[in-house]
Amino acid sequence: RAEGRKLTLRGVRNPPGISKSAGRVHLHHMEIDHGPFNRSLELPEDVDADQIEAWYKFGLLWIQLPKKAS
Repeated sequence: RAEGRKLTLRGVRNPPGISKSAGRVHLHHMEIDHGPFNRSLELPEDVDADQIEAWYKFGLLWIQLPKKAS
């Protein structure tokens, strides 16, 4: 969601799924956090906030920030 020059990202990252066929698994350490997250970013002045697009692909969140028309 964009308000003014601030873009806020909110979501939830689920813990990794473990296949039942893997048998008994012990997780000792996980580098990537899971659970709810909230990030706010300041947008450059030339970004058209009404045209921002975002999509999730290959495990990454992609965000397109188009510039305002001159």
